[in-house]
Order: sequence, then structure tokens, then C-alpha cells
Amino acid sequence: MALKTKTVTTKSPLPIYIGAGIFVLISLIFPMIKISTILIGLGVSLMGTAALSMFHVFPDITETISYEEPEYFANKDVEAVVLEGRAMRLQLSSLNDKISDVQVSELIDKIEKTHQAILDYVQMNPDACQSIRKYMKYYVPSILKLLDHYDQLEAEQFSGSNAESSRKRIAELLSTADQAFKKQLDSLIDQQAMDITVEARVLENLMSREGLMEKN
Repeated sequence: MALKTKTVTTKSPLPIYIGAGIFVLISLIFPMIKISTILIGLGVSLMGTAALSMFHVFPDITETISYEEPEYFANKDVEAVVLEGRAMRLQLSSLNDKISDVQVSELIDKIEKTHQAILDYVQMNPDACQSIRKYMKYYVPSILKLLDHYDQLEAEQFSGSNAESSRKRIAELLSTADQAFKKQLDSLIDQQAMDITVEARVLENLMSREGLMEKN
């Protein structure tokens, strides 16, 4: 479900309440024992309500409400990939919150953004789903394992050359992953552009054979 918001404007109920109050006041002054008196009271009450509404004495009530709208997925495979990818991003974010190193945290931020862009692209372009199998099954899980290891090194405050070397190596791998993930996104976009070009050529050839295109 996708959470969305919308603005709703409704008329103020105060004119109705005031109109009802006018009728009650008239009934106290003039006992409602005759039909004519009741009709006069109702008429004055309705006129008061109409006048207040017409001249907008009381402003409309505007409020923003939230509602859930079913999210669209082209098929079950795309849905499974996108939802799994979102769970992975939550893990990335959770590990990022634990890691104190600023440079490493910035790299994770970049990886998160690219990862989300890949998921958004696949959701909008279902044919690209098969192209990120290795990315989803190997690359992202590997990064999560490295970050978990990095988090443990920080949490347990390991010192010494081996610990420092491990942290440095992981940081280097994260930088490489950042570039690799961006290339993954670029390759998806390039593939779509190539597919569009091929489809356009096929269509042009077909129209040309049918005599539907003017010759230059």
C-alpha cells in the first residue's frame, strides 16, 4: 500500500447550528402552538442559515487527510523483487545508523539512493526485472555482510593493524560497490534505450515495406 495525502474542503457547519439556534430562540419567544408560527420560525431560521452561507461569514474547513492506495506491480516477479529490495534497503539504513565513521556512512547513503533508483526503475519497467538477478542475489547481500562485519569491528572497538586493515578494505569495497551499483542503473537505462531504438527501426522497416513512409 502507498500512503498518500489529499486536501479536503468542507463547508462550515456553524450556519446550520446558528439557524437551529434562531428557531429555538423564536420558539421561546413565540410559543409554537400554531402551524403559521412554526412555519414563520422555520422560514426565519432557513433564511438566516442561507444568508450566513451565501456571504461566507464562516470560512470553509480545509484539512489534509492520509489514505492508502494499492501499489501497482506489473506481475508477481516484479513485486517480489521490489519488496525484497526494499527490505534490503531497510537493512542498509539500519546498519548505517549504527556505523559512526562519517565517510563510510556517506558511501552507504549513496548506495542506498542508487539501490532505490534501481528498484523504482524495475517497478516502472518490468522487463528489466531479469537483468538484476545477480545484483539482488549476490551484490547487495554481500554488501550487507560487509557492513555487518564493519559494524561489529566498531562495536567491539577492535584495535591493531588487522582491524584497521579490515575497516579500510571494507571502505574501499563500499566505494567500488557505489560505482558498480551506478553502472548497474546506467546499464538498465542504456538497455531500454537500445530496445527502443531496435523497435523504432523494426517499425520503420515495416511501414516502409507497406508504403506508409515517404522516401527522402
